[in-house]
Amino acid sequence: MLGKVFVERYRSYAAKCVKNSRNIPDPAEKLVLLAMAQSWLKLAEQAAERAETAVPHEPRASGYAGIGQSLSVNSATKRPTNIDSSETSIS
Repeated sequence: MLGKVFVERYRSYAAKCVKNSRNIPDPAEKLVLLAMAQSWLKLAEQAAERAETAVPHEPRASGYAGIGQSLSVNSATKRPTNIDSSETSIS
């Protein structure tokens, strides 16, 4: 799952911030890197939560209704359906 990739990436960024902070003699600069590490860890937690609650979705074939097409909602599935305007007419 893609969410897990982001979790690991964010944790890796946090670890790099902590590692780099060990080589910084200035306490203010060290605190900036440690705060950044905390932010990355918070993002990792949020990404993990989203990955656990994510609902799989079907990819869209075309993404948008094209020229001459309208978009309607199928009442049975509650999903968008492209309607070709040449197939529908208003009488």
